[in-house]
Amino acid sequence: MTATTNSRKKTSTKSTSVKEPTPKKEAVVETPSPVKRKYEKDDMIPVKSLFEGEVILVGRRTKQDYHMTELGEVIEVEYQDINAEIISGQSPYIYTPLILVMDEELVSAKPKLKALYESLVPIEDIHRVIEDGDIDELREMVKHMPKGQIDLTKNIVASKIAEGQLGNMRIVKNIDRLLGTDFATQLEMIA
Repeated sequence: MTATTNSRKKTSTKSTSVKEPTPKKEAVVETPSPVKRKYEKDDMIPVKSLFEGEVILVGRRTKQDYHMTELGEVIEVEYQDINAEIISGQSPYIYTPLILVMDEELVSAKPKLKALYESLVPIEDIHRVIEDGDIDELREMVKHMPKGQIDLTKNIVASKIAEGQLGNMRIVKNIDRLLGTDFATQLEMIA
């Protein structure tokens, strides 16, 4: 008789667990949110005239008269008066605009005002485009200007004609068509 042996090797598998290093917890440093300025009612806020001529703002709260006599003049207005104009939502001083609030922190805190100010075209650019006679660029600017800046543009054109700085009839007629004015007649009267 023949004997057969089944020899099976026993294999043992060792289960080894590899420990992965645990990530170090980083300290979470909370950065403090910017502190909003708390305005007192009598804080003075700088404002700049955007009107070519005299602007008189009568404070809604203090009834004080604030006078600006020329384009670009900067004066200070009490916070309570300027804030009353802003929150009215319809003030021509603020939303036409006839004046520009120069306090960036205050402007940033008022979304409607901030959006309006982002749409404003720098006055220097208006002057440059008129002087260059670039009607296409002026047309693009006017599309995005608030009403007050369109009126300011009309005043700038009228001043330039009166001072003899704008005398090209073709350019003036194009400006008339764009702004709905009749400066060509004014120019003809001067010539």
